[in-house]
Amino acid sequence: MTSNRYKSEAVLLTPEEMGRADRLTVERGVPGIDLMERAGQAVARAAERMVSGIRPILVLCGPGNNGGDGFVAARYLAAAGHSVDVRLIRPAEHLKGDALEAFGHMELPYAAALEGDGVASDLTPALERAELVIDALFGAGLDRPLSGAVLALVEAVNRSGVPVLAVDLPSGLNGADGAILGGAIKARATITFFFREKAGASALSGPGPVRQGERCRYRHPAGRARSDRARDLSQLPGPLVELLAAP
Repeated sequence: MTSNRYKSEAVLLTPEEMGRADRLTVERGVPGIDLMERAGQAVARAAERMVSGIRPILVLCGPGNNGGDGFVAARYLAAAGHSVDVRLIRPAEHLKGDALEAFGHMELPYAAALEGDGVASDLTPALERAELVIDALFGAGLDRPLSGAVLALVEAVNRSGVPVLAVDLPSGLNGADGAILGGAIKARATITFFFREKAGASALSGPGPVRQGERCRYRHPAGRARSDRARDLSQLPGPLVELLAAP
């Protein structure tokens, strides 16, 4: 059950609203890389609660800011003594902006997740070794169906049965309405920010009520943005993945 402490603070934001909040924050003097650092630290803390530390954590990073959160999380996890396997779905030279800066700060070995039209030949063994997969492929801004090698990667992760921690929301879901865009990661848990549970999260499949673990405590520096579409999470007709965030 949701505690009274957090019921009034859990809101839904559309991807457009979240983007606007991010832009306002940067305009007020908070660098985008600082937001990425805070998000990545929260991802790392959530991941640590899901593993024993015996086996590697596989971090799958996309070409945008979701991937940047993954780079930051990988850096903090490695610094904490975890074995981390970082995989990119696009060559590093395609990175730009805050994601490129986060990649530069990571200073960890990395490898390709994809080869040609499919997954990298060593990805299946990497999945077999992994205790957890961090899905930092695509965030709420995804607006086209997954296909080709990226879809093959999502399917390989789902077949593996390895628990997945999704960043923002599971890759392959439309952040506005929860529609599956070609295919989607089946996440064990999702970490989201700004009390910003995306509207699409309410469409995740599976029976049962909303499962809320530790309520979201990460506050976006812009403050809490509500809109006419914002709703108390406790009123959502489950199911949801478990929502996690760290202070």
